[in-house]
Amino acid sequence: MKSTIITIVVIFLFFALLFTGGFYGIFLTAQGEPTKILDSPAKLSSEKLWFLIQKWRISQRLQPYIKNQNICKLANLRLPEIMVNFSHEHFLDHSHYREICPQNNCLLGENLSMNALGEQSTLTGWLNSPEHLKNLKANYQYSCIACSNSYCVQEFANF
Repeated sequence: MKSTIITIVVIFLFFALLFTGGFYGIFLTAQGEPTKILDSPAKLSSEKLWFLIQKWRISQRLQPYIKNQNICKLANLRLPEIMVNFSHEHFLDHSHYREICPQNNCLLGENLSMNALGEQSTLTGWLNSPEHLKNLKANYQYSCIACSNSYCVQEFANF
């Protein structure tokens, strides 16, 4: 009877974690207590993360973003930079920023993520961070996301 209950719990946890986007390897110890073993970071999809963020914005009664190719160019240029130096350090110094906004009167923002276990955990991390949440709630009209392996960058803009 006890092994049947444990089997049901393990199956339930497996599917619950699988469908919430935060899959962990779950194993039972000899005492029957769950032990979490973190998987390696996921290869994140910018399309899936884009969909989750748009869905979240709509649920918050915020306008969905418009994908802008100039902002996408900036996101794709920033991605390899943050993979070497994970910071916002040279975000506004980027030459492409000056091409997008030659008069320096644009409003730009950036969210970065690394080593997330999935798109949902990336979004959850941003929603739990006051500065990232501020960007997600701001009245930016344009956005684009670029991801590679476990790194993501989301750029925001108003022109």
